[in-house]
Amino acid sequence: MTCPIPNTHKRLLEIHRLWHQCLENYFDPEGFRTNLNATIQALRNLTFALQNEKNAIPDFEEWYSIWQDKMRNDEVLSWLNNARVKIVHQKDLETKSIAKVIIKNYLDVAQLELELPPSFPSEVIGSQCVSILSEKFPEQAIKECYAVIERRWTEAKLPSWELLDALAYGFVFLSQLVNEAHEKANCKIDSCPIRDTLHSITKNEILTGKYVCMKMKKELNSQTITLSDFATVTFDFKKVNLDKVTAKKALKRYKIKDIPFNEKEILAYTKKINEMAKKILVKDKYHRQLFMLHFPSIGWKVIDAEVENRTSKFMLMSQIANIVKSDGADAVIHISEAWISNDIEAIANGVEVANTKDRREALSVSVIGKNNLEKSYLTFFKRGLGRRIILGKTEVSENLKDVNFLSPIRRIWNQ
Repeated sequence: MTCPIPNTHKRLLEIHRLWHQCLENYFDPEGFRTNLNATIQALRNLTFALQNEKNAIPDFEEWYSIWQDKMRNDEVLSWLNNARVKIVHQKDLETKSIAKVIIKNYLDVAQLELELPPSFPSEVIGSQCVSILSEKFPEQAIKECYAVIERRWTEAKLPSWELLDALAYGFVFLSQLVNEAHEKANCKIDSCPIRDTLHSITKNEILTGKYVCMKMKKELNSQTITLSDFATVTFDFKKVNLDKVTAKKALKRYKIKDIPFNEKEILAYTKKINEMAKKILVKDKYHRQLFMLHFPSIGWKVIDAEVENRTSKFMLMSQIANIVKSDGADAVIHISEAWISNDIEAIANGVEVANTKDRREALSVSVIGKNNLEKSYLTFFKRGLGRRIILGKTEVSENLKDVNFLSPIRRIWNQ
């Protein structure tokens, strides 16, 4: 079987590819403009290609006139037609970029909405945010935060539509046109030899034109930047497998009697984890930052999450909270070394806890869970000759309300 309208069908696949190029350049104003123009022209050129292949479709004129009426009466399709004429014969579209910015540390510090010239890059947006917030907050505190920028591109003649959504709508409309043209030519679209090779497409997506990838989601048109240097950042961490081989090695190295993987009593389990953590600290002379997430159906998962600075830790806790929310964790144990200080004034002025005069080192093991489950073990220690760990007393607390870094997780359960 051959495709009855190969040039038209290929134009449809071209639109899909160009849409993704628009998405990839969403935060590059010039790249977005270039690919937007190309996608609009490709959407309109598809109908020209179809008219050139009309001999393959029985009763084309009568059938196509119905579709022409639909296009004239459709807000987005009418806009696409006029936009193509403007791009080809006049000038670029009157695009507008709106940036919604959330400034974050462990919590949402501020939310800003900025209407910007389309050419403004993200580092300029970040710089404006710092300038605005420095009137209310210490500069050092602001520069430790990060910003999640959600950019929204619109056009003067179609103000209620985000432009990628408008392009996706046009794609669905024309997909249905192409599908019906195949049917009239006695060729099922899902059996057509011309295939989309950009990525995997389901049969239902082919039949409806409603590609999952083209449904705009907030995370697709958002960007995270640091406010210290306005660099774009992504954040990742390593999951640790709790298997028998790992357990056997740990038992031998740290002289631990047993490692209970599936203990359901959260507080009792946390107490055991605290004792294990102290043995690890004494043996290795340090303890990596770990998160242990409990899921009612599968038990515990461990995440190894070393971070370089406070900004990274802010981002890390947001990621952990997202996992708690999406995967349904009901408790989290956090293990790490920590600096403890009572110098509230110095900390308030932006001094790192590790640089305060009365700082002390401690091993911190905390658990937080649903239904206000909270407990912490804080074991102070000193370093002797050869960095030998000398453990001090362990302080136990059942009130972690003032432990700020756990706030993103607590907020998920409170919601």
